[in-house]
Parts: sequence; C-alpha cells; structure tokens
Amino acid sequence: MRSLRSILASISASQTRSNDAKLFDPSPAGTTMRDVFIWLAARSDSIVARCARATFSSVMMASRAPGLSAAIRHATCYPAASHVVDPHGLVTGLADAFVRDGGRIEMAAVTGCAAVDGAVTALSTARGPVPVDAVVLAAGLASGRLGRAFGLNLPLVAERGYHVMLDAPAARFEVPVTWSEYGFVLTPMESAGIRLAGTVELGSATAPPSWARAELLIKNAARLFPGLAGSETSRWMGMRPTLPDYLPAIGPAPRHRNVFVACGHQHIGLTSATVTARIVRDLIAGVQPALDILPFAADRFG
Repeated sequence: MRSLRSILASISASQTRSNDAKLFDPSPAGTTMRDVFIWLAARSDSIVARCARATFSSVMMASRAPGLSAAIRHATCYPAASHVVDPHGLVTGLADAFVRDGGRIEMAAVTGCAAVDGAVTALSTARGPVPVDAVVLAAGLASGRLGRAFGLNLPLVAERGYHVMLDAPAARFEVPVTWSEYGFVLTPMESAGIRLAGTVELGSATAPPSWARAELLIKNAARLFPGLAGSETSRWMGMRPTLPDYLPAIGPAPRHRNVFVACGHQHIGLTSATVTARIVRDLIAGVQPALDILPFAADRFG
C-alpha cells in the first residue's frame, strides 16, 4: 500500500496545502490544545504535548491573518498542520490512483451476503452476486444498516454539521482559522472562496436541515473577520457517522473471519483515514497491527 503522501505526489494538481493552522480564542488566557484534540482516542496529555504549537500575540496575528477582529488577543499556531483546498479533487485523485494501481471500482447497492464456514464468499447486490475474498465495511453512516447483514450492531448516529461557501474576494488569509469558542472553522479553498464549517447537531438522518445553523456560521464569521464581505454561493448539511463513545469501529467482525470494519470516525475521517487503512491492511494480511485496536472493537456494542 502506498502512503498518502506518495499518492498525493502522483496527483497532477496537489489538493492539499501544508501551512500553519490557527486556533483563536478571545479570552486572555488563550486556548488549550486539549480543546482541539478532545476527539483523540487516547485523550491523553502526552499526545497533546507532542503537537508542535506556538502562541501568537495580536501583532503577530495581524500579519498572519489580515482582517482579524481586534477583539481576538491570543492565538495558538500549529505549524505542522496541513489542510485540503479541494476535497472533491483529492477524492477523485485518490480514486484515479487506485485504478492506476490495478483496482476496480464498481457501483452497486449491497443487500446482503453469502457465507460458508464463517467466511463471506459473495456480496448480494442489486446487480447480482459479487464474489469476494475479504470485505471492508467502510460506508459511513450507512455502515450501521449494512453491518446488520454481517451480524454487527453499530449504533451510528448522524452528527450533522453545516457548511457555507462564500465568494469573499476581500479575504486575505491563506490558512484555516478556527474559533473554538463557537465551534467553527474558516478555510480558504482553491479557486472557490472561503468555506465556513462547523456546529454539532445530533439528529435523525432523515430530518430536514436546520438552516439557522448555517446562518449562525455566517454571523460568527463576520464577528471574527469584520471586513469579510462576499456573497454566499452554496450551503449544505453533512452527516458525520458517530458512535456513542465517540471512537471509531476498527477491526474484525466476530461472526465472519474475512470481514473487517472501518467506520464511525465522526469529524476526523480524512485525518485518520491513512492510519485506519494501515490497520485494515495488516488485519487482512494476518499481521498484528502496530496500534492496540481493542478500544475500537467492532463488537463492543453487542
């Protein structure tokens, strides 16, 4: 398996940008790294201590994020961070790389499976049976429904987040800016303006969007960057697949020795994709993963 970095190098137009990421907080004490990394499985101060960071004064912030509100007095910078400037281009580039490496992509609705002696031999699909040597369940929120076909209980819920794209020609910052107090981030995108994203709404996957949350993103962005003028070009609501303990499900399915689960990564699917892929690769190959995956056991909910 090639590393993500090597695959990105093979994509003609790089869809990621290595740059400083910043977290702003208007309180005199600034913000803590623990607020940012609360989602980490270990939730350990030792992990936080290894993250490169620097504290900025208001003068330094003004040079790195022009237009930032004068009310913001402290910032924490993450110089080793990267961000994606074209998510669609990244995903299609990865898919193209997969095909170039000999993979095949097929689109079909999976309805069940056939198994012999504790191993899945074929997937039942709307287009007929598909023979398989191994199965990886990585279908986001739909993994809960599909998991039942393999005897799994994955109580995934839709942790709904909202996004707004702004055509903001006056924006002069080139790195993501996060205001943890209000739970959202502004990210400059490649040839697409500024993306506002954030909020957490636990709700039904079929419930209509609560567009007041998108309006709140726009309002708070104007508070952070008072001169951020521009028109809205699009908005949407996305459903983060989240399990009750906020940890992903990664590992073998107990009832079928060749079925492996990789879902429930809530906010950090892209960030944790390569680590998860290495774990699944090792499991399929019969190799002990480098990480202890017991906390992520696919059968921990019964």
